[in-house]
Amino acid sequence: MIHYDEDENVAILGNPEAENFIKIAISDFKGKKYLGIRKMWNNNGEIQHTKAGITISIDEANELLKGIKSVVENNK
Repeated sequence: MIHYDEDENVAILGNPEAENFIKIAISDFKGKKYLGIRKMWNNNGEIQHTKAGITISIDEANELLKGIKSVVENNK
């Protein structure tokens, strides 16, 4: 299940009310945009991030998408 929150410009993979889920968000740092993919967990209603995740530039994110598409298409 994927949920997109337009107000926060965030995509959530999984159920944020469950114990674990993944958050995908765009952030700005020193005038540049980055894509962050972070594993999150729900600690009795308090959402916290884990150390598991990656932050990459938007250019790298576009290349990552191409790579994911290639891997998926070649393993059908």
